Amino acid sequence: MEPDLEVVQIGQSESFKAWEHGYLFHTVRWHFHPEYELHHVVETSGRYDVGDYIEEFEPGHLVLTGPNLPHNWINNIPEGHHCRPWYGKRAIVSLVALYIAGICGIGYGLRQINEAKAANGAPVKRIMISGGAGQQDLVCQLLADTTGKPVVATASEEPVLLGSAILAGLAGGVFPDMTLAMTTMSSSTAAFGPASGRLAEHHAARFNAFQRLQNVAREVQKIA
Repeated sequence: MEPDLEVVQIGQSESFKAWEHGYLFHTVRWHFHPEYELHHVVETSGRYDVGDYIEEFEPGHLVLTGPNLPHNWINNIPEGHHCRPWYGKRAIVSLVALYIAGICGIGYGLRQINEAKAANGAPVKRIMISGGAGQQDLVCQLLADTTGKPVVATASEEPVLLGSAILAGLAGGVFPDMTLAMTTMSSSTAAFGPASGRLAEHHAARFNAFQRLQNVAREVQKIA
């Protein structure tokens, strides 16, 4: 059976989309999309198909699917019955934990990039963030803590449009160079300093674990 293309509506200034649903639901079908998907099962059990891989799932199951990879989850619910969305405390806590873990993962990956740049003579002094999740203080602080670098949030809610305006100003001769165009048309709203003391040590330990897990994943890929 040919999978359906699911169009995921993500705003221009958004990094991802998250939602919670029960069963049956309109997205529960053999489908694919160009976005990555992190799928977390809170209740019910059944079978899931991802590409040519078939396995059973149960509460607590977590799967990351790649771009354009067909997938579907089939619950063991009697015909005619439905599973309502779980909006309880446990679901909220699990979603928050997943969200924070995802941001920390991005931060540790960015820390890895910064260390590679520093080792090659191009150290990073601070990180600029704009639009999307970058408008949230929590995200900015988590990125500062996980990277160990100050994070500066810009004032623009639409960085893509601002970038286009800056290029237009440069092309139209309003500004003689890119540096002046950027400093004139953009500004920052807040700066977030990295953690110190025990929290900094905590993130350093988690970053080391992050790197070890990457090495293990590479070894597993070689075996596969």
